[in-house]
Amino acid sequence: MNFSVKVICYLLIALLIVTACGCASKKSTANESFAVDTGDFDMSQFDSSETAGNTSSENGESKPDNTQKTDNTSKNSESNKTNTSSETTAGNSSYHFSDDEFTPMEIPSRKNAYKLSNTYKKMKNGESVKVVYFGGSVTNGYGASDESKYSWRALTTAYLKSVSSGTVTEINAAEGGTGSYFGAARFEHDVSSKKPDLVFIEFAINDVYSGISAELSKANLEYMINNLYSANPYADIVIVLVTNKANYGRAYSSYKAHRAVADHYGIPIVDLGGEAYNRLQGNYTGLFSNSDSVHPTDEGYKLYADIMKDALKELLVSAPAAQHKKPASMISKNGFATLTNMQADSVNHSGWSIYSWRNSKGAAYHSLYPKCLNPNSTTATLNLSFTGNTLGFIGTVKEKCTLTFVVDGSRKKIFQGTANSSKIEHPLFEDLDNTTHTVTVKVDGNCDAEIAAFVVTKR
Repeated sequence: MNFSVKVICYLLIALLIVTACGCASKKSTANESFAVDTGDFDMSQFDSSETAGNTSSENGESKPDNTQKTDNTSKNSESNKTNTSSETTAGNSSYHFSDDEFTPMEIPSRKNAYKLSNTYKKMKNGESVKVVYFGGSVTNGYGASDESKYSWRALTTAYLKSVSSGTVTEINAAEGGTGSYFGAARFEHDVSSKKPDLVFIEFAINDVYSGISAELSKANLEYMINNLYSANPYADIVIVLVTNKANYGRAYSSYKAHRAVADHYGIPIVDLGGEAYNRLQGNYTGLFSNSDSVHPTDEGYKLYADIMKDALKELLVSAPAAQHKKPASMISKNGFATLTNMQADSVNHSGWSIYSWRNSKGAAYHSLYPKCLNPNSTTATLNLSFTGNTLGFIGTVKEKCTLTFVVDGSRKKIFQGTANSSKIEHPLFEDLDNTTHTVTVKVDGNCDAEIAAFVVTKR
């Protein structure tokens, strides 16, 4: 081989090496852009054995008190417990992110969604408009220096008032630390009965913390939509999606579940978390503080509100008033679900005392659930019957307390309390036959539990 040929060969080899290094570098960069950020988020809560009942939802915020700041670096796996997978032990099931849940999110298109024309018409005609915000603590504005001024909710209401010729009334029906299960249970009481014109629904991120399955998340949201349209088919809905540090830029399971339901009904979606990710180019410094992985700062809430305002400019347009049509249920072949709250003090009980249901500050938990049952005997029992195919309960179960639920004398779930008893929504059985069932609830030894109601759905 002569000298010229050798030089050409060496140059070709060098070029191949440089190209390979460049490809590897690009591949590494692409992977890093979707790497799970666990620096401020305790992922052990999704990997370890989980005990049903006493989840401190939203990484430390207690539903009863709503006073603790979220600091994921100090939370352990005991603080987020759920009860979904185990047939015989509700207290030892686990919630895991599957691989497809860590897929990059795509901002949902509103091309095929309806416009908020019913609301717009009333606003431009000078009529009064009633707006309900329904969700968790991000909708409440937890983390803002003043929730009544700087939350995305408050800023959105301010915008609506600025473009309306009539009165805009805000109803804040958000409950921190709760997901769509409690949301569905209280929807008729807190939303439909208020006869709203416009409803913002935001529960997807809390369903992650509560360990609510994607299918149950869908069912809960569909129930809310059907319940509202049955009360007022002219009421407009906006599905709101937010994010946290661990799922920043990703489509988590309940995010996808809520998108699927919204798409099925043609309801507009405003993806605050996804839009924030794009506007901040994947950097969440302008959204969250160092010590909180889900609740925005004032700056973050303003960004959420700006995104919502841009969406509302697109959605609030003139068109003839029209009823929203309901397609066939995407959950059940038997039609839309009905939901019943069975007040616990109304069921047959022995060894239980009746109390006003209050949190540690002495305030009532919720006006829908004024009373609760608390066991006063190591042999306390509850007996009830219901017709439906799902069962759960509203209440709290504290550490060292074990409740055993037996359906029809055979199916059993053991529910174990933990040190953190702030979680109040507890789905138990999701796949029963749609018939009449009997349930027995027993306590194991000394037990500190408060059961306010049993939630039954029939699909």
